[in-house]
Amino acid sequence: FNKSNDYIYNLPGELPFLSNKGKIKTIGIVSMLAPWKGLHDILWFATCYEQQLRGLGIESIIVYGAQIYSTKGAHQDYFSDCENLLKIYPCKLVHFAGRKNPREIFSKIDLLVHSSIKPEPFGRVLAEGFLSGVPVISTALGGAGELVRHKETGLKYSPFHHQELLLLIKLITLSF
Repeated sequence: FNKSNDYIYNLPGELPFLSNKGKIKTIGIVSMLAPWKGLHDILWFATCYEQQLRGLGIESIIVYGAQIYSTKGAHQDYFSDCENLLKIYPCKLVHFAGRKNPREIFSKIDLLVHSSIKPEPFGRVLAEGFLSGVPVISTALGGAGELVRHKETGLKYSPFHHQELLLLIKLITLSF
């Protein structure tokens, strides 16, 4: 990251999706693999809208992260559940990349989608996205809502609202 920045947010009027950085080809999902992070919803979205996403120039959706919990609960086999979902409803856009460091992640993605379906205290990955200059679309639940202000620091969509997410991706891809 550029150490000359003294802030980690996008100032109004300086949104990355309003600049001409280059074409949006790769969407990144950066998260631990747990149900409340909404990965299954993104997989379903990608499956349902694969053709439209390709039409917008999207070449891949890379999922960065790992299943970090070794306890029992809803998250126990979440990664396997996601893999099975893609076997039943295949989408060639989606690829799992595992754990990587933020520099590598944000050098490879053109758009960050933060898809949490439950409020969380703070979205560190959002700050990393802002710092790297990658445009952000988020459900903005909980603390993420303090970071992502619609059309100021990023774009917000409602959880499970696939058409809204597609429209925001379209807005960003057409801005480049």
